[in-house]
Amino acid sequence: MVTTEPGEMSAWHHHGDHDTYAYVVSGLKRIEYGPGGTRSLIAGPDDFIHLPKGFMHREGNPSGELSRSIAFRLGSGPATINVEGPP
Repeated sequence: MVTTEPGEMSAWHHHGDHDTYAYVVSGLKRIEYGPGGTRSLIAGPDDFIHLPKGFMHREGNPSGELSRSIAFRLGSGPATINVEGPP
């Protein structure tokens, strides 16, 4: 279970050799990605998210309420690799 406080945002990272899957239970989850971090998606309750291996991103909660999601990863090696940010 991943719980994200309102307004919280992670550092830039990827999940190495892991495919990541998440199901949003409540609240909102924002994923920022792409050149310069200029692209994003927002998922809400009952949405599924797939982040492929090596997908550089950061994630957060753009809403004023707590966000809860269920996440799991399939792969090997380190599960989270922090990076400076997207080129």
